[in-house]
Amino acid sequence: MKKTELAFTAVLVPLDFLLVCAAALTAYSLRFGWLASLRPVIFEMPFGDFVLYSAVGAAVFVLAFAFSGLYAVSGPRRIRLELSRIFLACSTAIMVGIVLVFFKGELFSSRFIILAVWFFALVYVSAGRIVIRLLQRLLLRFGVGTRRVVIISGDGHGGDELVKAFARFPGLGYAVVKRIAHFDQPAKKQLDELIEKDGIDEIIAAGADVNREELSHILGFAYSRQLTFKYTADLLTTRAVNTEFSDVAGLPIVEIKGTRLDGWGRIFKRIFDVIAALILIILTSPVMLITAI
Repeated sequence: MKKTELAFTAVLVPLDFLLVCAAALTAYSLRFGWLASLRPVIFEMPFGDFVLYSAVGAAVFVLAFAFSGLYAVSGPRRIRLELSRIFLACSTAIMVGIVLVFFKGELFSSRFIILAVWFFALVYVSAGRIVIRLLQRLLLRFGVGTRRVVIISGDGHGGDELVKAFARFPGLGYAVVKRIAHFDQPAKKQLDELIEKDGIDEIIAAGADVNREELSHILGFAYSRQLTFKYTADLLTTRAVNTEFSDVAGLPIVEIKGTRLDGWGRIFKRIFDVIAALILIILTSPVMLITAI
């Protein structure tokens, strides 16, 4: 998992929260601004109370985004798929808001604000995702965040298709550093040399000629070296507990995650490490100061 992918994913949560809050504030300013002259306001809501409700509503939106899989750690996705998920998540979150308004009529009774929040949240979050994904793809074109892969394939067809696809679409974020026909002892030695130079991030097994036993050996090798392992043929039936399915240039790809400290697990661990380190520094600073004196 590349650090740039983790960084982009971690940024999405506060960004979405702020964008939904901005959508709520836009709806509020419209209703109590120039629309008030067209249609008189029949209820009053202090701005401070509305900000509080907006923060709670934004948290509901973020939860809906999370359940929709919009915070899964991966490379750039198809924007069309991501926009469809945003539409469904925004619609789900606003329905939750409508239910709350129905059962708690004392909050406010403006249907315009509810619909306006849904519309502006959809527009703002979609625009934010488009900007983030375009920026991510732009960086990939310059080699920033590119995943360096080794393709193991001997049949020619599967490996050739992947190599051509990665070369034709640099925005996919893959760079083939080596291609190996079979996973034997010389291949292990070559891979270890590349790992020592920090030259690879993933191993992709492609083609029907990679048998089940060879896949199992490749998987064990990738686990022991903390490399991401993916394959394009549905040949592996063992040790496939934590898997993720995707497609690259129309080819089905299966990723077997070696640890649950991938993706958000790694982000949470990093946050915990930083907080724990700060607490320990504060607690031990008097001792270190006395020792220095």
